[in-house]
Amino acid sequence: MAVITAVVVDPAERGMGVGEALVVAFVERARASGAPEAQLTTLSGRDGAGAFYEALGWERVGEHTTRDGARRSTYRLALAEAGRPLVASPLAGPDQERRATRAERNDSR
Repeated sequence: MAVITAVVVDPAERGMGVGEALVVAFVERARASGAPEAQLTTLSGRDGAGAFYEALGWERVGEHTTRDGARRSTYRLALAEAGRPLVASPLAGPDQERRATRAERNDSR
């Protein structure tokens, strides 16, 4: 099993596809290494990144409370299924142009 321990994107860079690119690169490497599935945890609720991972095809499989009382959700992604796309990427749809435009604005500053 391959495990993502952390994905952190600078707030100024969010919404430009950086996090998605990091997760896709992780999935590619995990698949190439022969891992049958990938797993991660994120904070539950509004403070977590669950919706982001779900949009990329990850499935929420559980929730637990940490020793410090925080709620965390566990997500899994099957890697070994024949014919399964690398990562379902609805995030790269029509708003990709918007991301590129924002990135170009940031580069010109």
